[in-house]
Amino acid sequence: MYEYNVKLRVRYAETDQMGYCYYGNYAQYFEVARVETLRSLGLSYKELEEAMENENSKNREKYIQIRNANLHKMDPIPVCKIPS
Repeated sequence: MYEYNVKLRVRYAETDQMGYCYYGNYAQYFEVARVETLRSLGLSYKELEEAMENENSKNREKYIQIRNANLHKMDPIPVCKIPS
């Protein structure tokens, strides 16, 4: 299995009043990681879109289609301390 790590900076606007990353942003972070992983493999969105239109494309087998995403409750991600 291919593994690639992406570091993201959680912005203040993406946190709640307790200084934790709001869970509603996780899917966006997954998409950033997916795009960066493709980029690390030398693929672009444009190439993937073209591959899906052309059945004979060499990049067609590299296409990653997200059919389902499930998030299970996990510990919150502390981001910053907000002064009281």
